[in-house]
Amino acid sequence: MELSNRLDNVIKKDKQVNPQYMKQVIKSDIFYLLNNYFEVEYDDISIAIDLAENNMYSLSINAVGDRMKAMQILPR
Repeated sequence: MELSNRLDNVIKKDKQVNPQYMKQVIKSDIFYLLNNYFEVEYDDISIAIDLAENNMYSLSINAVGDRMKAMQILPR
């Protein structure tokens, strides 16, 4: 769960990190993840992060891909 740990670390330090930089880090991670399953371009991913009144984060992620990649089933 390296991706999860990285995201946790970024969010914990959010008061010290530039919000635009945080969006770019998350976008990069999402691109890496989606690229395993879809033909997707980095510029075709958009991310919005908003802080709600209850101090919770609202994340909106939108991505457009050309096609799904063939999935291979691992042997049991």
